Amino acid sequence: MATKINRGISLIEVLVVIAIIGILISMIMPSIQQVRSTARRASCLNNLRQIGLAMHSYESAHMVLPRGMMAWQADATEPPQQPEDRGWGWGWSSQILPQLELESVSDALDFDKAIHELPNRELVSESVSVALCPDADQPFTYLEVGNPDKGHEFLLRDPGVALTNYVACAGSFNGSFSLDVPAAQRNGIYAEESKTAFRDICDGTSSTIMVGETVYYGNGTTIGVTLGQDEEDINVDGFFWDPRWYGAFSARFGTADAGLSQFRTGRTIINPPRSESALIKRNAFASNHAGGANMLFADGSVRFLSETIESSMTEFEDYSNGATLGVLQRLTGRNDGLAVENFQ
Repeated sequence: MATKINRGISLIEVLVVIAIIGILISMIMPSIQQVRSTARRASCLNNLRQIGLAMHSYESAHMVLPRGMMAWQADATEPPQQPEDRGWGWGWSSQILPQLELESVSDALDFDKAIHELPNRELVSESVSVALCPDADQPFTYLEVGNPDKGHEFLLRDPGVALTNYVACAGSFNGSFSLDVPAAQRNGIYAEESKTAFRDICDGTSSTIMVGETVYYGNGTTIGVTLGQDEEDINVDGFFWDPRWYGAFSARFGTADAGLSQFRTGRTIINPPRSESALIKRNAFASNHAGGANMLFADGSVRFLSETIESSMTEFEDYSNGATLGVLQRLTGRNDGLAVENFQ
């Protein structure tokens, strides 16, 4: 009678199986990553849709869109001439909290006080899920404001201001958000102290950007504003244009400042390389989505704009002299008479 031999698996066979499994995983992983990326992008689109619905609800209730930034106090009759005269610093996003079903957060804030004052300074670090794109890098939880080494009175290091990846569209040119530029340069839906209604969007709500994505360039430890007049007094650990959800104020004055943290313009390309100059990056819409960024239009629709979209990077002075505006700059202006019907 023959003896039955139990033959085990050889080492070579184990290695072959492992190699096959490795090949299968390497084939599957790109598909899994693509699915995850698509899901994150869809979540970002949904965030912008919610913000769009909140904007429309606010405009219906108040007959005007929220101010881009509360840049002077409620009792001021004239725009302040100096940064130290400016007011509370609340951004557009803080004003639509009730429309985002965040009434409890809104009710706890005191909009009659500056953003850095109590009780606000203990509340403005509260993160809001709709404010963050899941595809973006979030290297920190909040942006601290001020520099304790400089001895400034207005510090928000306990803990700071919550982040966002969504900024309002201020127009077609650098500085379009500012109180200090000519009215014609403030051609976006939002700016400091803007009070735009949908009827003011002359180029059509379906071809005018209202809110878009951006990313971070600082490390979050400080706001990075100029804290003094000398070069050595400039804090470079963070950047004053890194976006914050509730608003912004100056660490030097404790008043509204750093409007770039609330706005972007169409003057620069989408997704500029990180090696680009600060002037380019601080004005640019940007995202971690491959190839472009999501944009909320004034009609409530959300579209993905390619980073290769035509961008002439025209300056305001050139535009005043009849220079051509690229497609992106035309989409960011609300009243230039250059409506865009078809764009990517």
